[in-house]
Amino acid sequence: MRLVVDTNILVSATIKNSRARALLIHPGFQFYAPEYALHEIEEHFLEIRIKTGLGDEDCRRIIDALLSAITVVPRSEFDEHLPIARQTMNEIDEDDTSFIALALSFKNEGIWSDDKDFQKQHAVRIWRTKDLLALL
Repeated sequence: MRLVVDTNILVSATIKNSRARALLIHPGFQFYAPEYALHEIEEHFLEIRIKTGLGDEDCRRIIDALLSAITVVPRSEFDEHLPIARQTMNEIDEDDTSFIALALSFKNEGIWSDDKDFQKQHAVRIWRTKDLLALL
């Protein structure tokens, strides 16, 4: 199953060794993220580092390890889906537009997110962590 991973899942998996971290390395899934997710991680790096209690180098090492399980997709590969994604997320959270567009480019296999904003839209299926764990 191909799933787009929301940045909040990556942040959560970085902060603590959780079920999310275990799912990210599970061989039954193929995970993808728009390159915008890298920008979001950098934007919140200090907050992530503080919550982990780790130094910069160790925190970056964990992030890099998690990102190695994810294929980062450039915007050019899903930009044809951006108009529908913008329309979908316009009044919910415009920052999530790239995630919707990428999921649409995969013929709507879905997004893995526990963010309630994604639950407000109906363009793509949203898989919560507990949904994925139930599949295993």
